[in-house]
Amino acid sequence: MDTISPEQLAAMPQDVRNRLAIPQAEWQRYVGQWIVLSPDSSRIIAGDPDPLRLDARIVELGENPEEVIFEFVPDPNENFIWG
Repeated sequence: MDTISPEQLAAMPQDVRNRLAIPQAEWQRYVGQWIVLSPDSSRIIAGDPDPLRLDARIVELGENPEEVIFEFVPDPNENFIWG
């Protein structure tokens, strides 16, 4: 695993540092799914394999879909290519 020096970490934007602070075990729960990150990227709000269902769930949770970050979590053991 690559390590990040304190200098490199300090130079990163806050949202990137926030993402790195999310425990790997949390990311593993969502492999192969679409997720929604909080606007500051500090937490995973929800996940679902179906992005449309996830969008509806976000609204149900009271989040504004225009303020959160949608992202796919690929399996790190597979080559993932956007088609």
